[in-house]
Amino acid sequence: MRGELGRGGTRGNGAAFAALTVVIASGCTIHENPDNTCAQSWRCTTPATPSVPVPDDDELPESFADYSGLSIPDSATDVDITAGHGDTNELYYKATFTMDRGDLEGFCDFASNTSVRESPGMPDTETRDTFDIPEDETTVDGNMECRGSHPDNDRVKRNVVAVFPDEDTASVYVNVVKWPND
Repeated sequence: MRGELGRGGTRGNGAAFAALTVVIASGCTIHENPDNTCAQSWRCTTPATPSVPVPDDDELPESFADYSGLSIPDSATDVDITAGHGDTNELYYKATFTMDRGDLEGFCDFASNTSVRESPGMPDTETRDTFDIPEDETTVDGNMECRGSHPDNDRVKRNVVAVFPDEDTASVYVNVVKWPND
């Protein structure tokens, strides 16, 4: 009995592999076969072209706020916002600024589904690379990460990392990305 189950499983996997090989070799895509639906293909989740144009520089602060649902505090200094298209052709934003450390918790309290994590020391290398945190950036009191979704669009993910160059200041790094589909 056990041997038959093993053979049947292997034969089933072999047939599936052979069918997949035929599809790949034939160059079929969902767009060439109207009988396929998006539920049958990951290709539907990624737009073929950018979803929206990158805003002009003078529009960045307002478009960042609209897209992310985040408001950079009026007291923030050294504000730098950039936008572009990622691998999914969806718009993304990166923002950096300096703010009063006491206002950071209010900034990070951007949605009921926000997670906040405090860690000793600087963020790890992967986080530093993801958020473009300069190598010469230091912290006197660890770092804080906040993550959550836009309250009106769960596909827009908001990620914040802050380090503390002194006791009263937070250097804030924000990434906002939109996932093509969930």
